[in-house]
Amino acid sequence: MRVSRTTSAALVVATAMPWAVLMVVGGIWLLTRGTAAVIALTLREPGSMLGVVQVGGVFWLAAGQLLFMSLVADRLFPRASRRLVAPFEIVTTVVLFSCVAWLVVLMVQALMGQGG
Repeated sequence: MRVSRTTSAALVVATAMPWAVLMVVGGIWLLTRGTAAVIALTLREPGSMLGVVQVGGVFWLAAGQLLFMSLVADRLFPRASRRLVAPFEIVTTVVLFSCVAWLVVLMVQALMGQGG
């Protein structure tokens, strides 16, 4: 059974769109409501993970945007100018990898703080 190119693109868009939306909504939730939950937890337990939650929110937001740009927008608009699209994808990728590096630093700091 051979699947046509249009059907294949439609399936990719149909599966990637909800995935990207969930990632972006999760990131926004972490940045807004998740931060409030961590602040409430901080009142009970000092040394909370507020920075990790905020960086995690930015990470999920950037990951959802990159997923949408790569899998959905590129399929729906295949003739989009690379000169226009590439800077947005590069900036989003840099933000994504910066968040990963920042999370690693925060985790190392947390482990060093617990060990010492």
